[in-house]
Amino acid sequence: MERPKTKYTSVNGAQVAYQVLGDGPIDLVSAQGFGSNIEIYWDYPPARRFFERLSSFARLILFDRRGTGSSDPVANPGAWEEYTDDIHAVMDAVGSEQATLIAWFDAGAAAMLFAAANPARVRSLVLWNSFARVVGADDYRIGYSAEEHQGIVDYAREAWGSEEFTSFIEPSRVNDPAAIEWIARMIRTSSTPSAAATAMATMGSLDARSALPSIHVPTLVLHRAELPMVSAEMGRFVAEGIPDARYIEIPGGDWSPWDDETDLILDSIEEFITGTRSAHRTDRVLTTLMFLDIADATEQLAKLGDRRWQEMLQMHDRIARSAVTSFGGSIVTTTNDGYLATFDLPGRAIHCAVEVRDRMSALGIDTRAGLHTGEVHLVRGGDIEGIAVHIAARVMNEGGRGDVICSRTVKDLVAGSGFNFKDLGMRTLKGVPEDRQLFAVIEA
Repeated sequence: MERPKTKYTSVNGAQVAYQVLGDGPIDLVSAQGFGSNIEIYWDYPPARRFFERLSSFARLILFDRRGTGSSDPVANPGAWEEYTDDIHAVMDAVGSEQATLIAWFDAGAAAMLFAAANPARVRSLVLWNSFARVVGADDYRIGYSAEEHQGIVDYAREAWGSEEFTSFIEPSRVNDPAAIEWIARMIRTSSTPSAAATAMATMGSLDARSALPSIHVPTLVLHRAELPMVSAEMGRFVAEGIPDARYIEIPGGDWSPWDDETDLILDSIEEFITGTRSAHRTDRVLTTLMFLDIADATEQLAKLGDRRWQEMLQMHDRIARSAVTSFGGSIVTTTNDGYLATFDLPGRAIHCAVEVRDRMSALGIDTRAGLHTGEVHLVRGGDIEGIAVHIAARVMNEGGRGDVICSRTVKDLVAGSGFNFKDLGMRTLKGVPEDRQLFAVIEA
């Protein structure tokens, strides 16, 4: 799906950015709160897939409320009830008479008020990691003290947009540097540290509890079990206060819905909105990954010279592609002298790596390969992602000329298949949690 075009509508003299994708029979308006930038979401495959899935069964309308992302600043960031005007304006701009609202974090309060005051325009309500109040009171013991809340405000002002802050709000991605970098960039482009601190400070006076009993539209409350700053108790309080609301507690502690337990979240939303779960093809599969390249390429280039080197690269490409095809694999990506390929069975990947090694060795060129079996996420366009990809790449980096190195997972899966291995011991792989036991294929 192409990146949707950003359009603007006016709200009290300010410009509010919005996007529309999908053409389903149900309108779904998504309000992401103050940590939002609709232009940046599409640069991150998990976020893209999340929104594409929503747009597969609904017409999805995304917007940045005033004061965030691509929209104009807001004069009074503390007047949270005024953000209901943004919902009105965006729905009017796209010609939506009635929609399901999905609101995230602090946008939940505005969505609750909108649903209570405008039931004819709200088909249903989905609340993600939302709350009615965060600071405690005599009749609200689950809230934070004023001192604790001030500590959160100060932390946002000091750490907003940093990798430390990002790791705090997205703990499932702490060992994924690329994800952490994107999330940090998205946060920085959503608002400045001072604006974020101001938004969090206003949360201290926010209290939407009185609106809960007046919400008479079907409501689904989704809340992380281990969410920092906004406890699961606060999510349960919202669900208990809205008549007939349904509460689902999602494992983990991520603020976002797209990096952990994503299928559970999306299935729950789709079933709630449409009454059924689509028989969508899972985007997670178990596969064996093979990273392959020319070992010590710079040194071999210097030895051969540019012309001969280019000839060897062309030969390497033909041999590698032929071997991958012969053993039932698929090439995912290529570099100048390297390949990432996937196989449904690990034994086939080993045979492929050994064949390429032997055929290239006969031509005087040494290769190396790294193999690992694990679960990956399928990305549109044939790409893949996940920690298993990083592990396979690091496994290859542990090898030298002529080496075919594999993880213990691969070795265990081919037990009894006639392969022989040399135990290389436990290795610490850069950027990969926990040490891994690696083995070298010595005969195939």
